[in-house]
Amino acid sequence: MDISARPEIDAHRVRQLFERAPSDSFVADEVGSRMAERLDLVKLDPALILEAGRGGTRDRLLLENRYPKAICLSAQMSRPSLAPAPREGVLMAAIGRVLGKARTLPFLVARPDALPFSPAVFDVVYSNLLLPWVADAEPVVAEWARILKPGGLLMFSAFGPDTLAEVRLAFAAVDDLDHTIAFTDLHDYGDMLASHGFAAPVMDMERITLTHADAGKFWDDVRALGGNPLLSRRRGLLGRAAALRMNQALERQRDAKGRLALTFEVVYGHAWKGDRARRTDGLSVVAPPPRKKP
Repeated sequence: MDISARPEIDAHRVRQLFERAPSDSFVADEVGSRMAERLDLVKLDPALILEAGRGGTRDRLLLENRYPKAICLSAQMSRPSLAPAPREGVLMAAIGRVLGKARTLPFLVARPDALPFSPAVFDVVYSNLLLPWVADAEPVVAEWARILKPGGLLMFSAFGPDTLAEVRLAFAAVDDLDHTIAFTDLHDYGDMLASHGFAAPVMDMERITLTHADAGKFWDDVRALGGNPLLSRRRGLLGRAAALRMNQALERQRDAKGRLALTFEVVYGHAWKGDRARRTDGLSVVAPPPRKKP
């Protein structure tokens, strides 16, 4: 898909959705657990970790338990009972005071493409399902590259284009509006990583399919993800006739056992921040991080 042709996401609406409702759904928790397992594949001894999320707490707890000697800071895009982000100088001074004495600093709320940190300060940036909710993922990836130390690790998850295909099919019986985010392909994420100084990015994908006997439970799982944040979204409620057409279209999707499927194409990515060098011909060269001694 042409990324520039994606329907635009309303950043203010995203914050509203996650401030008024829990940001951790069953799917987000499951994806977070599977992504955390991928940390077993890399050898890390980080001092400072950034968990870049949407407003939940579970991912930070996973990181704290895995790396008990590290300080883990959460920068969230929504503010459920959170204080405003402190100024950079205050924040970095706080990190200096607690280094070696505490593992956790308070949450801060910040735009994911404009984080209040100095360059090259984090050993790890870890982000579970943040990227699908931003209007443009590339500036966020660029910001992660800016704040990571050379040799630092980026690990993230996102949703791919087949996510919520059943929802789009049901709403197609109602109108031509976009009712779900146009999720980005894993190859596009890989290109972003390579273009912003990450060495040898690794991308992989899996599908998680939930099945429901009850249509109400199906919609509960859809709503638990957050809601529709698109600028082009329908502002009013569906009329009775439109709701009937949508529900009939959903019912036609039942399988031979009478169950409704809800598909999530989950994209995982990780890469190491490389050292940038510039050749005399003007081309950028990304050098892989040095190998750690066993």
